[in-house]
Amino acid sequence: MKCENSINYNRQKYTLIINPCSGNKDCNLILHKIQNFLGDIDVKITEKKGDASAFAKNSKADVVIVAGGDGTINEVINGLMEKKLAKTLKSDFSTSVFTGGQVEKSGLKKTDPSPQGENATSLLTGGRFSFYKPMNTKEIKPNNIPRLAIIPIGTSNMVARAFNIPKNIDKAILLIQQNRRKDLDIGRANNRYFAIACGVGIDAEMYKNVEPKIKKMFGEVAYPLSLLKAIFNYKPKLLQINVNGNKYFGYYVLVCNIAKFQNILQILPDSKYDDGFFDVLILQKKELPDLLRYLFGIATTQVYKFKDVVCVKATSLEITSEEPVIAHADAEIIGKTPIKLKMYEKAIEVIC
Repeated sequence: MKCENSINYNRQKYTLIINPCSGNKDCNLILHKIQNFLGDIDVKITEKKGDASAFAKNSKADVVIVAGGDGTINEVINGLMEKKLAKTLKSDFSTSVFTGGQVEKSGLKKTDPSPQGENATSLLTGGRFSFYKPMNTKEIKPNNIPRLAIIPIGTSNMVARAFNIPKNIDKAILLIQQNRRKDLDIGRANNRYFAIACGVGIDAEMYKNVEPKIKKMFGEVAYPLSLLKAIFNYKPKLLQINVNGNKYFGYYVLVCNIAKFQNILQILPDSKYDDGFFDVLILQKKELPDLLRYLFGIATTQVYKFKDVVCVKATSLEITSEEPVIAHADAEIIGKTPIKLKMYEKAIEVIC
């Protein structure tokens, strides 16, 4: 885990993406404070779902500041990752053209097989083959996109907690001035990027059924209330998890990138958000007493010790089921199984 030295913030270009619906904060007050501390900034106010992602993707700033909660942060991360991978694909591929058995220009050896996989493209045109070198996610550098800064004003602020970013607005802005950074791994579940976790099963059902009015009035209390409903209404289905060449089975799966949130919750005490690995929890029993035991184990940081819980580290995995099962990434519903997951190591720098 690294922490870079600070840079003169007066030379930095900032884009502020602010969600006026986050929590119950006064957006004008926040904007006034930020401008007092940081000077002129490019302000973007979200009006609908997807705005934050588009603003981040199109930003030309050195730093993108998110004033919002985990939902807005997730959108911004998706925009930044789309920006990152678009740049990587433009600059990092090499082309090999075979004509009459001769190699004209090559990023591959003549004897290499055709590259396979989601990041490789093979094009056949008039007897000419163009091969694009598969992208190594470990080569993707965070310095080709803006750094991420957070002013945690949302209902849920788990990313900010993981980086010890204070909820006090003045203190959070001071951290941005100091410009110290840490790397953050980013996961992808199907086509959605995430910072915290991807869950398949009951936690996705919980997020799906959160009452917006209760969330607005009582904040994070809305989540355990929704979980209580899910505990008694959710019908668990058997999941197959293909990871590290092995097959596991269970009824609830949690794929964590961030698993420690200050002293409030530490699902896995040794988990790191910059080690290049997911921490995968597979809960293998489905009965109500077992579910309650799992939840208690998560709350007390003991779940990984249970004999009917499988814990593995992975850079990629696939979750399938005979019957479709709902899934989420950072509390955003992303659809149903099958879910393919992939890790992008140290993909984004977070100012903290």
